Amino acid sequence: MAETPAVTRVAVVLFEGFTVLDVYGPVQAFGACRVVEPDGTPRRFFEVFTIGDRPGPVRSGEGPSTHVDHAFAEAPPYDIVLVPGGFGTRAAVKDEAFLARLGAASQRASSLVSPRAMPSRISSPRPMRPTTSPPQRTSARLTRCTTARIQAYTR
Repeated sequence: MAETPAVTRVAVVLFEGFTVLDVYGPVQAFGACRVVEPDGTPRRFFEVFTIGDRPGPVRSGEGPSTHVDHAFAEAPPYDIVLVPGGFGTRAAVKDEAFLARLGAASQRASSLVSPRAMPSRISSPRPMRPTTSPPQRTSARLTRCTTARIQAYTR
């Protein structure tokens, strides 16, 4: 029997003015990656939660608010940090305190997915290889999951 892969934990950073689609597009893709066990229970490949300056609502650039689950320093362990884009990044890249918290958060992850302007502004004691698309391992898992779902719907 094949080994069950560990759940990959994704921390989505929220800040005032984030773009809704940049958050919920990836959240939907990560959330859709699951299999149904023989007993009928779903097993997810990704666990997604939000992090930010403090728990509570954060207003998006489009208006609706989204809830921050955990403050940066109090978040549970995670593998991937996803930073959305949006007009709010213009203020975020000028906020040294926010960048310091984001830099510390990125050190806890193996991958950072962010807008192009953000990684160059994050102060980081160890070199990170930021990317503007999901890491190869994650991307391959999403591709397999999406392909399987499409095949299931088109039969």
